[in-house]
Amino acid sequence: MESRSSKKLSNADVRRIERFKKTRRNRRGRKAPARIPHRLTRTNAFAPTYRNLNTDSEFERLYIVPKYSVIRVSGRELGVGHRDITTGVFRHDYIAYEVPNPQYDKNAAWSRANQPSFQVFEVITTWRKLLEAMHLTPHTHNLMTLFGYFEDIKKVVFTVFEGNPDMLLQRGSDGKMQLKPDVLEQYEGHMGNLFGDIRWSGLNLDSELRIQYGSWVREMLEKSALVSHDAEVQFDLSSAFAKSIWPYIDSQPNYRWIDEDMICHLLDRDIWAEGETAQSRADFRRYCREAFEDMKAKFGLADFSISITGSGRKKSRRYHYTHNKLRQMDLGLDGV
Repeated sequence: MESRSSKKLSNADVRRIERFKKTRRNRRGRKAPARIPHRLTRTNAFAPTYRNLNTDSEFERLYIVPKYSVIRVSGRELGVGHRDITTGVFRHDYIAYEVPNPQYDKNAAWSRANQPSFQVFEVITTWRKLLEAMHLTPHTHNLMTLFGYFEDIKKVVFTVFEGNPDMLLQRGSDGKMQLKPDVLEQYEGHMGNLFGDIRWSGLNLDSELRIQYGSWVREMLEKSALVSHDAEVQFDLSSAFAKSIWPYIDSQPNYRWIDEDMICHLLDRDIWAEGETAQSRADFRRYCREAFEDMKAKFGLADFSISITGSGRKKSRRYHYTHNKLRQMDLGLDGV
């Protein structure tokens, strides 16, 4: 009889184990890090602001971060507060259990949608614990703010296009990047909500709160396609720019610099677009410098510097940085 230890792992299991090991190596000694689907740390689908967000139910926009993510958001615009509550939820442990699939048809071919049961990933917490995880004062006013954020997020449908963004996109007649006509036919994707059912026993601070992950997030959890994100720093940051840049920096353990062009993508801003001026670009760069100063002050970065790249009128900037926390492998803790 073949022993359990001698069974050969499938390629999928090998890849899952490697991703798990990589996540452990990149924890950098963080305290209660958030384990987040990698595309959510490298996206500009959350605007770098708390106010003046587009709440029109007809809102639809394609958010692109070259080489990392192509995500379409429909239903309304999301901002910094929505990113923070999402990070707060991902900071919690979850339970997984099987539930019957009411739409299962045993006479039909098996598919991801047609199977006898499916897994549910659920976070069980309280309003107080969620507020504390986000470094917010446990107060009824803040509780109702979180309630409003959940309502907003439930209105939004995320369409995540899988594959290399360079293969998914083409430049339109207006000069902007857009999806190629054959994307839906040629490439995988997923449409759904970040969260599924959200239930609460009451609106008191110690009332139980249950949050189920949406179908796309469930798939990422099943694949272990997650990165470890330093939520302690994220919630301490005061700059809206920093809150949009930090997840990208923190999820890239081997990177030591980021170009202004990438920052523009993360902030969904084109500083050379029509209507932009020398003053608006100067203001943008000032806000970027302040964002890096904020990341350093909140102990995310040990240090940073800025160099000028390119020449002529369209000179750009490159932000060099040193992460404040070493990875576990650098601390000699790999495999612990």
